[in-house]
Amino acid sequence: HVSHPQGEGGAVGGDRAGGAEDEVAAESEQFKEAAELRDTIKTMRRQDPFVKAEEDLAAAVEEERYEDAQRLQEALKSIAPPPGVKREERLNSLAGITPSDSAAKLPTSDATTNGVRVEVRSFYIPEQSSPPDGRFLFGYNISITNNGDAPCQVVSRHWLIKTEPSERIEEVSGTGIVGRQPVLEKGETFQYASACPLSVPRSYLDELPPTRVVGSMEGSYSLVSGAVGQDRFRVVVDEFCFVLPDDVEL
Repeated sequence: HVSHPQGEGGAVGGDRAGGAEDEVAAESEQFKEAAELRDTIKTMRRQDPFVKAEEDLAAAVEEERYEDAQRLQEALKSIAPPPGVKREERLNSLAGITPSDSAAKLPTSDATTNGVRVEVRSFYIPEQSSPPDGRFLFGYNISITNNGDAPCQVVSRHWLIKTEPSERIEEVSGTGIVGRQPVLEKGETFQYASACPLSVPRSYLDELPPTRVVGSMEGSYSLVSGAVGQDRFRVVVDEFCFVLPDDVEL
């Protein structure tokens, strides 16, 4: 079972000090409203026709629209990716990462702690970035899956946000995620999307390394389990990077 807050694209927020996660770039006039960002994230996820057909098929089956499901299943066969093209490669392409880029895996992370798996993928949002000014907005999709033996609940988050050069680190903590404290039954997945604005010095951009990394995030969630939430434990979110696509002109 997968839970999507606020529909398919998830809720959208920005993790920076001084603002809640469900308020993108709080106290900043550099970026547009969260609703526009949510629509951008949803659009980017569905730019790949194969991904779009997969999502539409899953929705049709869930809603018991079997004629639509059969039609979409046939459509999937006709637009299937060429042999050898993996979903990971399609998603990298969607994120603007070329196959030859040695940093292709950097926008992702995948870690399991105490039976809870956290998968992350970041992506660049060009519509709300200004490269000449060193201002960038990155989105990231997170999936939290309870592979443990008992239900658990996410109660808080803790982030370390690094903007290159690497000594620029910001620590952010808060209650819940996207305004919620989701309960995960055994086998259940909670998915959401959020965003992070970065302001990168011109001096760093002028000598941007081949990886094109301008920042990263890592952190943890605090969860509770037990009949009355008496057992508290920490789940790691492994580092994932914010990578500028090759075609971004600085």
